[in-house]
Amino acid sequence: MIRKIQAALSPLYFMFYPQQRWLTKKFPRTWMDKDRIIFETLFGCIVHWVEVEGKSYRETSYDEDLKDGHVSKEYVKSKQKIEDKITEIYLWHIHDRNVREKEIDALVDEYFGAESIVQLYIPSAKLSKKIVNLRSKIEKKDKEYMKEIIEICDHMWT
Repeated sequence: MIRKIQAALSPLYFMFYPQQRWLTKKFPRTWMDKDRIIFETLFGCIVHWVEVEGKSYRETSYDEDLKDGHVSKEYVKSKQKIEDKITEIYLWHIHDRNVREKEIDALVDEYFGAESIVQLYIPSAKLSKKIVNLRSKIEKKDKEYMKEIIEICDHMWT
């Protein structure tokens, strides 16, 4: 009887208190392209795991489990390797990517900051190549990390 009541009330509870509320706050209530939704979701999961869920997980010590024989050294090494990869992806998304975006913004300002009309219509080829190269490097790194997030998603439960 209690389980039936819980089953009946849980949709109401989760409607007002969603478990992944952080994710619902990521998306505006307007149109958003699917590629941007995928990007925000994957990197948002990494950020949320590192900042909220993974803190207690990273503080876990395997010393006692190793001593008691519950886990092997290979298991601990694989867990640490995955945690290092998650941290690498997190640092890319939070810091390194923003640094590259600021570089692009500075180049764009330089590109369009021409004072004369002639400079505006005859832009520097070197400058435009730099912008395109930086953008392609960011996209390449993003796609690489999104693939890795999908590969390690099984290890991100807490």
